[in-house]
Amino acid sequence: MSSRSEARVHRRPKQCERSALLIQDDEVCERLRSGDTSAIQELLARDHSVATFVARIMVSDGTADDALSDAWLALVQAVCAGRVSDRLRFELIRRIRARPIAAPPPEVSSGVPTQLGTFNVRGHPWEGWWDEEPPTWPDGAVPTSTQVLAALHRLAAVHREALVLHDLAGLTPAEVGQLVCGVAEPERLLDGAREGYLCAIDYEMSCTP
Repeated sequence: MSSRSEARVHRRPKQCERSALLIQDDEVCERLRSGDTSAIQELLARDHSVATFVARIMVSDGTADDALSDAWLALVQAVCAGRVSDRLRFELIRRIRARPIAAPPPEVSSGVPTQLGTFNVRGHPWEGWWDEEPPTWPDGAVPTSTQVLAALHRLAAVHREALVLHDLAGLTPAEVGQLVCGVAEPERLLDGAREGYLCAIDYEMSCTP
C-alpha cells in the first residue's frame, strides 16, 4: 500500500448503481400500490441486510430489532398510501434513525491515535489519495468483521453514522447531511469520518494478535 496507485482505500457507489436503485424503487412502489405484495420480498432481499447493520450500529442496545421492524412497517404503509414514491432505502433508514443513537461500548471509547496522515483535499491533482504514507498493517492483511465493528465504535457518533450511511448504505452525501443533524458540508464530514476510521482500523489491526 505504499504507492499512490494503491493508496485509494474508499470508493463511492457509482452513479449507475444509484440509478438502478431508483428504477427499482419505482417498480416496487407501483407493484405495492397495485396489490402485488411479492414486491415486499424483493425489497427485503435488496435492503434488509444493509438496514439490519445500520440499525445495530446506530440504534441503542436492545431496541435495534424493534426499530427495524417498525421502520419496515411504516415504510410499506407510506408507499401504499402514496406518501413515498422513491428513495426507499433513504426513507427506511430515516425511520430507523428516529430512534435514540447507540453509544460506543465503553471498552473501545479511547486509546486511538488521532492522526495517521491525511487525504489530499478536493481539487488536488491526487485528490483522495494519501499525502503521507498509508496505514501500517502488513501487505495482504484483511480486517476481520470484529475489527471493523470495533473500529467503527471508536469513531465519534457523527462520523460513525456518516460513514455507515454513505459507504455501506450507499446514500448520497446530501442524504447523509439530511440524516446526520442537518450537516451543511457532508463531504467534509465524510472526509473526517474516513480518516478517523482508518486510524481506528489501523489501531485494531496492529493491536489484535
